[in-house]
Amino acid sequence: MWIETNKEALKEFRIREGYSQRQFATKAGISSTMLSQIESGQRNPSPKTAKKIIDVLGVSFSAVFKLVSEDNFFAHSTCKSSNSDCKSV
Repeated sequence: MWIETNKEALKEFRIREGYSQRQFATKAGISSTMLSQIESGQRNPSPKTAKKIIDVLGVSFSAVFKLVSEDNFFAHSTCKSSNSDCKSV
């Protein structure tokens, strides 16, 4: 389930990469209200919304679900400071 495994990692990534909620939501093509609800655990994203978020994160869709049992999802990815070039390792 997305909420239990990824909400904190999503917020940590967003902050670490210097995105405000509004900036990240705009880049993902979702509303900042929806992003806030996802990060707070009030809402689970649809598969389509999850894909949009994952695309901004720069990791593969399957990587999210392979790593859900890990303590820190983003410990398994490397992100450059450009905010747009991230990859799974």
